[in-house]
Amino acid sequence: MGDGIVDEGGNWIHGAPANPLYHLAREVGLDLHRDDLLNPLQLTTFDKVSGRQVNAMKITYFLLRTARVISRYGRSGANATHPETNLAERLDQEVARVPGANNRRQYRSLLRTVVDMIAAKESEHLHPNAIGLNPDDGGSDYVISGGYRKLIEQLADGLDVQLGIKVESIRYGDEGVTVTTAEGSHEGSHAIVTVPLGVLKAQSIAFDPPLPEPKVAAIENIGAGVVEKIVLTFTEPFWRRRPGRPQSVFYISDVLGEFPAFVDTTSSAGCPMLVAFLTGEQLDRLAQDRETFAERGCEVLKEVFPDTYQAPTAVHVTNWGSDPFSLCSYSTPVIGVTARDYEQLAEPVEGRVLFAGEATYRERAGFVEGAMGSGVREARRILGRDADLVL
Repeated sequence: MGDGIVDEGGNWIHGAPANPLYHLAREVGLDLHRDDLLNPLQLTTFDKVSGRQVNAMKITYFLLRTARVISRYGRSGANATHPETNLAERLDQEVARVPGANNRRQYRSLLRTVVDMIAAKESEHLHPNAIGLNPDDGGSDYVISGGYRKLIEQLADGLDVQLGIKVESIRYGDEGVTVTTAEGSHEGSHAIVTVPLGVLKAQSIAFDPPLPEPKVAAIENIGAGVVEKIVLTFTEPFWRRRPGRPQSVFYISDVLGEFPAFVDTTSSAGCPMLVAFLTGEQLDRLAQDRETFAERGCEVLKEVFPDTYQAPTAVHVTNWGSDPFSLCSYSTPVIGVTARDYEQLAEPVEGRVLFAGEATYRERAGFVEGAMGSGVREARRILGRDADLVL
């Protein structure tokens, strides 16, 4: 975008060095930059109600509490039972432990921002143990200079990758698999289906015979989350307190979830850039009028930085939720989902049609390493090796 490069989708390698993607990227010689997303020393937090920036020490305290909540919920296990009907109720129990009404309001906004963005859906719609289904491993965050495309190019080198061709149907049986596209058919012994969960939900691909009922139920039960980005480029990084130091922005609005986070991606993008992250009810307003909603994001930045604000030189808005080839950003554990649903989604059909993608990898669903791990799993399955041995 402009003179900069930013990922529209997955952006970070989380939890390094435990994350296998970190080692894979280094192995192929890519340039990595540490970019801890929730570093309190690199955050500006503005409270719309008070009209002031929030003390950095208070934000540090809130973020530490948030990290402990995520860690504790993750250790509770995916099969733990709770009296709450959704994750929002559990989080409100955590917020209630913080003294002071103003502190509780600010902490709730930050906690919900972090959790809802990770899950790509508001916590009112999430399984009460959603974090337990997607545990956090700690560690540091890294970004790839030039974006994830650099890694994909390395992995795809020498392969015949055909883009822009719509798959219409997949027919399978004892003799093999036939994949029919808008431009012809392809036959083989197996097919690995890696389309996003939103595409499976929309039944954009016809399966012959139809998929078995347990597979269909899993597709219905697992949630499809959406996170959209508004990418803003500028001539100068006016939001930074110190030159050369990243400075992302948390915005505590009087409306929960209104432009909650602007992430400073200047260092990895190669030009002054902020990326606003949005999910939940805000997406409905974004879909109705993308241009006006993007202007509202600029108004928020002007409110936070009244003395230094500059208008963006370019604006780009993603459309993962409406793009017919995605129809979501990634899967999310909504109310009613079970670990068994994820296992059913990953099950091969008749030994011929295999399924990969982040939604099929329960332990890291919603993350790039989950997608990568699922691909390795299915490759091992076709080769007759233990499919449980992944990255």
